[in-house]
Amino acid sequence: MKPAKNGRNMNKKLSISVSKEICCCNSCTAKNYPGDGVGKRVDKIYKIVAGQMVIHLCPECLQELEGLIRYEVSEKLVCENCKKVNPDWRYANAFNSSKFCNICGCYCGTYFLTDQEIEILNEQHEKWLRKHK
Repeated sequence: MKPAKNGRNMNKKLSISVSKEICCCNSCTAKNYPGDGVGKRVDKIYKIVAGQMVIHLCPECLQELEGLIRYEVSEKLVCENCKKVNPDWRYANAFNSSKFCNICGCYCGTYFLTDQEIEILNEQHEKWLRKHK
């Protein structure tokens, strides 16, 4: 496969456009045509093509997908306890610029904290984890 001038593979098929077909959202059943009472009526349904897969999404579901993608591809700084919940998250240690866990909000770094303060923060974190399982 020969890469395009912009660095993308020319053989990849990834696109998004407003569908010109009569269709409905694959997520919430909203539709771009008047009809049978199943699903709400919307003006636009977006067609997303990824290789051989095609999905149709209404503007609301497309916006939700965008938020999910942004969340999943962003780096998450997490404390050691949250890292145990999901090992895919990058552990936040004292060398990271952010010292707070993106999941539970506890302080991750150990600079300028006494052992007692660290113990209190860990206890608060464990309570948070039990509450949010």
